[in-house]
Amino acid sequence: MSNKNAPLQGINVLDFTVYQNGPSATQILSDYGANVIKIEPLRGEPLRYLSPKGRPNVGLEIFNRGKKSIAIDLKNPDGLGIIKKLLLHTDILCENFRSGVMNRLGLGYEEVSRINPKIL
Repeated sequence: MSNKNAPLQGINVLDFTVYQNGPSATQILSDYGANVIKIEPLRGEPLRYLSPKGRPNVGLEIFNRGKKSIAIDLKNPDGLGIIKKLLLHTDILCENFRSGVMNRLGLGYEEVSRINPKIL
């Protein structure tokens, strides 16, 4: 959304969500003007592989409209460094991994809030 009067204009979101529920939530944030950056594994979000071969993945396109996307290896120190730089300019972090995954990646709440105390 390029509307300068959008209610979430100027809000930056890091989106680590996959499949449907998380991406649909961040898609709404994008629809309301937030700048959403979707973080995907190097092989892409799992939802990319749930459509028949050669056919467009409508769900993927709907739930990720209006977002920017980057593929990063979160287990690589360089990839983690990129995320930590992005966190400096992030207002909201969304993820829907199993419990403990973000902590194991070094991106748990304590670490993220140390990098950016204002993050939600």
